[in-house]
This record gives sequence, C-alpha cells and structure tokens, in this order.
Amino acid sequence: MTQETVSTYGDLWIFKEALERARTPDRRKVAEAIRALDLTDGPARFYPGGRVKFDDKGRRVGATLLIVQWQNGAPETVFPPANATAKPIWPEAVITKDHELAFTLAVRVDLMNHHRICLAP
Repeated sequence: MTQETVSTYGDLWIFKEALERARTPDRRKVAEAIRALDLTDGPARFYPGGRVKFDDKGRRVGATLLIVQWQNGAPETVFPPANATAKPIWPEAVITKDHELAFTLAVRVDLMNHHRICLAP
C-alpha cells in the first residue's frame, strides 16, 4: 500500500469523524467540527506525531515536513530522523546542470502539491 492510499484513508476518516460530530452535512458545521478535533487514536495513527488537531484556519497543528524516498519499490520516510523508517540513499552519479534544474523543479512542484518531497534514488 502506498503512502497516498494511507493518507487518503486517514483523510476520509477525519472527514467521517467530523460529519458524525457535526450531525449534519452543512459545510460550515463540518468545518467547525474538524477544527474542534483533537485525536490521538483512529485516524491519528496515519499521521506523523500520532495526533490530529487543527487550528482555527483548518491547518493541522504539529504537521511537519517529511521527506519520503522510494526504496526497493516502497516509500520510506528518510527525514526527519525521528520519523525515519530508513536511511536515505544518495545518488552516486554526477549531476549535470540540466538534471539539477529538473530535480529543483520537481521538488518545487511536489512541495506545492503534496507538502512533502519524494526522492527517487
């Protein structure tokens, strides 16, 4: 199972919790219920730090950057060390200016879309 699948499962579980607590599909009440969540079980198991809590703007409190690298066909967290499931594998090849630019653009796009960096060895 990939991280995207696990994260989506956790996201839907958060939404389920909020809908049940709001007792209505009204989007404002669901948003209020999400902001009131403070979970350390259930969907919190799928997030670094093991806690799901949101601030008044709907951002997850305590969310940190994770760097994930595909190793042997599976995603492994390589940073920060407290969350690492494997050590990073660094490329041994010489990086040309073209490759450096492509890598920089890929990281920027990934940061904008997913708030994490995926490095392929």
